[in-house]
Amino acid sequence: MILARHWPRKGSRNEAALALAGMLLRAEWEDDDAAEFVQLVAQAADDEEWRDRKNAALGTRKRLDKRADATGRPKLAELLGADVVERACDWLGISKGEVATHRTARKRVPWPEPLSKKAFYGLAGDAVRTIAPESEADPAALLVQILIAFGSVVGRGPHFEGEAAKHGPNLFGLVVGRTSKARKGTAWSHVLRIFREVDAFWYEECLASGLSSGEGLIHAVRDTTEKRKRTRKSKAPNDEEVVVEEAEFAGPLRAQRREGNTLSAQLRQAWDTGNLRVLTKNSPVQATDAHISIVGHITQEELRRELTATDEANGFANRFLFTCSKRSKLLPLGGNIDPKVLEELARKFSRAAKHAQKVARMRFSDKARKLWVRKYPRLAGEVPGLLGAIISRAEAQVIRLAVIYALLDCSRFIDKRHLRAALAVWRYCADSARYIFGDALGDRLADDLLSELRKRPDGMTRTEIRELFNRNRTENEITGALDALAGYGVARCVSEETGGRPAERWFTAK
Repeated sequence: MILARHWPRKGSRNEAALALAGMLLRAEWEDDDAAEFVQLVAQAADDEEWRDRKNAALGTRKRLDKRADATGRPKLAELLGADVVERACDWLGISKGEVATHRTARKRVPWPEPLSKKAFYGLAGDAVRTIAPESEADPAALLVQILIAFGSVVGRGPHFEGEAAKHGPNLFGLVVGRTSKARKGTAWSHVLRIFREVDAFWYEECLASGLSSGEGLIHAVRDTTEKRKRTRKSKAPNDEEVVVEEAEFAGPLRAQRREGNTLSAQLRQAWDTGNLRVLTKNSPVQATDAHISIVGHITQEELRRELTATDEANGFANRFLFTCSKRSKLLPLGGNIDPKVLEELARKFSRAAKHAQKVARMRFSDKARKLWVRKYPRLAGEVPGLLGAIISRAEAQVIRLAVIYALLDCSRFIDKRHLRAALAVWRYCADSARYIFGDALGDRLADDLLSELRKRPDGMTRTEIRELFNRNRTENEITGALDALAGYGVARCVSEETGGRPAERWFTAK
């Protein structure tokens, strides 16, 4: 470990621990994770007081919460060397600015609880149980990417209709790790080992990468000139069906910010209908009923930095399943999965895929319908703020997951067990989004104000709020932020008698 090799000698080791803790906590690491990491670095460096270094992170957290001074990356670079710290940050996925995001009111949310056993139902669960003991990959990342791959292989035919919308088995998924060492790509490699045997054409011709523009996406799945029904063998390469794999999804997020770039709009259309077109004279190509799935990998810090407020608000982000992933174990010599076991899994997936390609409209069984009626109000319930925007397609995402579980079971109906498995996956993805994005509202002023209100049990008057922002905010801006907090139910106003005009005092909602 590079930090341990350059850990300072006696006299400044505690300073290094404090600086490292400050850097990690500003990068929004969880308190326990930062404390454990600092302790492990000190132990690896033969620091005699390594057991006490955990306190550095805990003390630094208290100082940051009080907005007191605390050292960080600059001090660490002074002690260990700028090149050393830069290389360590690259490895950890920490930006140069130690992550100064607009989500200042974000509560520290714990890492999601492990996936429920219900999520590992059927063939997908069998595959995870086979791979997981012999891999460092997170079981959740394995499962979600297996579901995405299978949904891509079976094509657009099978679907569920609800509210005049068709929901097929194509999913968009982002596997999110705390660092670049979260074994996100490892999980996808195992999935590809199976699915290259399931469908060789899909493996050789339908995997794509390099998302950069809407026009490029349309070209990859463009219609052919002949309007005739084609068999799979006669299909042109990459025509109509594609799974986009992006090992570094920060690239597409940056690309779609460029002026005039239509990638975000076309991806939204790809998830909804598969009918893609750009109305420009220089881009006459279009795609009809394209079946596009996405597997993206990104670090938590990159996602927060690159995902814009527009992406969060316009429905781009809520078409993705966010899956928190971390290294499940250490296997210095790698795993050893029996090739014959993988071959048998591939045969089962192939059999399920062939069945699925004969299926059209799918429906609920009676038991599944009753379960859906019970769960629907909660799925459709409004969640305030940024998180609410991120998970607002809960109903549609659950239906798509349930479709895939049913198809894996070679069923034409979504049964209760399929819906339960889908709900379990969605619960993990929703918890992942909550961990990544917290409860911030997405409005800088409102988030800053909510953060301050949480620190003041006695509340704040309007005058105190104006002074908080050094009177650099207009009355209308402050009123708008307070109205947003009240509208989302996270703050409340109490009138106080003053002998004249009643004064407002604002509190966080109980």
